[in-house]
This record gives sequence, C-alpha cells and structure tokens, in this order.
Amino acid sequence: MMDEGNISIGEAAVADCLLDSESLGRLLGMSRASIRVALCRGRFPLKPIRIGRRLRWRASVIRNWLDSQSADAAGGR
Repeated sequence: MMDEGNISIGEAAVADCLLDSESLGRLLGMSRASIRVALCRGRFPLKPIRIGRRLRWRASVIRNWLDSQSADAAGGR
C-alpha cells in the first residue's frame, strides 16, 4: 500500500503542467479567440499539444518563451 502522505508534486512536475487556452490567455493577456485566430493564421509562436480535440501548452515552454522575450526586449534597448 502506498503512503499518500509522502507523495509530493515535485517542482519539475508543476513546471511542466499543461495549460488550456483560457489559462494561456490569462498569462499572456490575450483572449481565447485571439489565440485561436493567431494559431489559424500561423502567427502564434507557441505550438500547442493536441489531446483529442483539445489544445494544451506546456508551462515550461511558455515560461522559456516569455524569458526569451524579456531578454530580447532588454537587449534591444
């Protein structure tokens, strides 16, 4: 029998959770519709993972992309 009291979600597991379009939109300050339009037009820089009919994005990929955007903006000053 597994002792559930000793199970913890590691930082790596939380860092690589999957976000839906609503969560992604809140994080990026975009509506779900804007994300969908950008995806359909090929203008959205983050590739989703398709699970059935749903689209999801890895939190770690989003975080890395945001970090790179911040670094690019700081370097462009």
